[in-house]
Amino acid sequence: MEVEWGQLQLEQSTWAAPARVESIASQRLQMTLPQKEQVRFIRIEPKVRAGQP
Repeated sequence: MEVEWGQLQLEQSTWAAPARVESIASQRLQMTLPQKEQVRFIRIEPKVRAGQP
């Protein structure tokens, strides 16, 4: 069971490797990095819990 779990973890890390994801995104999906003016940053304020200042 532990060997199988280790194999599954290895397989998952292979599928999720950043280089692999980037390759598929650019080659198969024709995705590219956005231009500087296309990037937006959004600030999310933390929630304030009841009873806290």
